[in-house]
Amino acid sequence: MTKYKLANLGSHTTQRDLDRLTSELTKITGITKIELNPGRREVGVDYTGREPNFHVLKGACATAGFQMERKL
Repeated sequence: MTKYKLANLGSHTTQRDLDRLTSELTKITGITKIELNPGRREVGVDYTGREPNFHVLKGACATAGFQMERKL
């Protein structure tokens, strides 16, 4: 699982926002599993084949209203 840091993900994040983030990330080809950890401000993704492009992941997060900072 590859993990990424999200600037505005936290324990205050609503379930609706978490669902929107999950929905946007599942639209990316190759992603098979998503784990959200609001307490650590992290999202983890499993994928088949090549790792999704960082900018594609960042764009999906931005569409859901989240700001991706970096890969962990």
